[in-house]
Amino acid sequence: MNNIISIRDAALTYQARNGEVEALRSVSFDVAEGEFVSIVGPSGCGKSTLLGVLAGLETLDGGTVELCGTPVSGASGRMGFMPQRDQLFEWRTIRDNVMLGLQIRRDRDDTHRKHVETLLERYGLAEFAEKRPDQLSGGMRQRCALLRPLATAPDILLLEEPFYALN
Repeated sequence: MNNIISIRDAALTYQARNGEVEALRSVSFDVAEGEFVSIVGPSGCGKSTLLGVLAGLETLDGGTVELCGTPVSGASGRMGFMPQRDQLFEWRTIRDNVMLGLQIRRDRDDTHRKHVETLLERYGLAEFAEKRPDQLSGGMRQRCALLRPLATAPDILLLEEPFYALN
């Protein structure tokens, strides 16, 4: 199998109010195509930081991150990321929240819209598509947040605390 993700000696330190915090030190691993990988550790050990690096949202101080042999240098359409909190926009409908990534990419043609409708149906949110996030349960909000990256059909899906509020 070919490695789809390769991380070598990843290091990242950030400045906090009370001094520097070493979020990552000498992190190295590979993920082969088709593998399902979980990153487990105590609160504050750098799991979220590592996901941010993989998603191209954080920049390493040292080491490398490659996606299919190419260095990660910013957000990529090949990578979908669902953060721990749902980060839904309260003024947008559920459908519009799910469509956000597609809207940013200007992919709102009929094929993409049909894909979103299929996802809403499959995940039990079709009848709530015109509702606002504050009208949903925590688990429904989490499913909506999951559909947002799924709608863009990424090659890799990064999930931070994916089962936190699912019911």
